Amino acid sequence: MTTARTSAAPLEGQKPELRDALWIGHYSVRGLVELVRARLTFAKLDMRALDQRNEYAAMACQEQPSLSAKQAEMLARIGYVLPRLSARVPWRSDCLIQAIAGQNWLSQFGTPSVIELGIRREDVNGLSAHAWLLCGGKTVLGSSTELYTPIFPRDPNPTTSSYK
Repeated sequence: MTTARTSAAPLEGQKPELRDALWIGHYSVRGLVELVRARLTFAKLDMRALDQRNEYAAMACQEQPSLSAKQAEMLARIGYVLPRLSARVPWRSDCLIQAIAGQNWLSQFGTPSVIELGIRREDVNGLSAHAWLLCGGKTVLGSSTELYTPIFPRDPNPTTSSYK
């Protein structure tokens, strides 16, 4: 006997059901387009531009206090599809590319999101970096974020930022 799934996307370790085929196909096509766009954006990315994107998104997040059920469903589906597509494209599509793709995708629907960058000490000689996408207080893309210290923590009051 299978238990009914209550989320919009399969949970970690679950396989998609037949009823998911339609949205997975639709989101996969859109996700592939967004990964291509993100890869092109990344090729000419300046860290100041990333911070400016986040400042704009953070201000928009303040104007949108909570996510609707439809937005939460979209977040779950994007968080399901993009990592799986990223593992199958013929170019490098790691966490930052996925976060940019997710942010671009969400912004097309007027849903603001913020890309966080973090580091952690691997050993005496090295650091590890990670990027993740936040929206509505939830991590959309990027797992194990608690292991990383944010490099550019978000200002809780982005209206005081130097970027205008």
